[in-house]
This record gives sequence, structure tokens and C-alpha cells, in this order.
Amino acid sequence: MANKEIVRKLYQCCNQKDEPGIRALLAADYIEHNPDIQPGVEELIRINREVLKQEGAQYELVLLFADKEDGVAAYTKIKVDGKTVMRTADMYRVEGGLIRERWSIRQRA
Repeated sequence: MANKEIVRKLYQCCNQKDEPGIRALLAADYIEHNPDIQPGVEELIRINREVLKQEGAQYELVLLFADKEDGVAAYTKIKVDGKTVMRTADMYRVEGGLIRERWSIRQRA
């Protein structure tokens, strides 16, 4: 699977609350560079639970692009019942078919 498709699959798994699917896409030593989020796979899963706990909450993947090596960038909106409540810009490093690192900027709408 191409790096871009791995990141797309991550958002699909997040929206489906498919925690085994999320774990399968992240390296065991996954690094989170957002200073507001603790490092590690389980913390990312916890954050996803928190973000999507409200009924009707979903990630909308607005823009996804990749370089020719290991970088993937995503612009998303987190929506609740169709209304944007947060915007995110995320940069991922994908290597060996796994997401190894993420840099994230979040802005409340």
C-alpha cells in the first residue's frame, strides 16, 4: 500500500473506531510531535476516542498529498453532525508500511 493510502486508511479506521486497525497502521515506537499529546500508539487511540466521543463526530479528509519518499500531509476537518468543530494539519512520516511519526496542528473552529 502506498504511503498516502496508509494515512487515508488511518482516518477511515479512526472514523470507524477500529482500534485494532489503527494499531496495525502505527509503528510500535510511533512518535507524536504535538506537545499537547503524549507519545505512543495507545495515546493516539485515546485521543481518537476523545475526539469522536460525541455522537455524529467524524474526520473529513479534505486534502491528502505525499512526497516521493516518506512524507504525507493531511488537512482534515472534525465535524459533528456536519458542522466543523476543529481543523487539523498533520504531517506524517511513513516507513516500511507503518506510520512512524506525526506532527500536528489543531485549531478549534
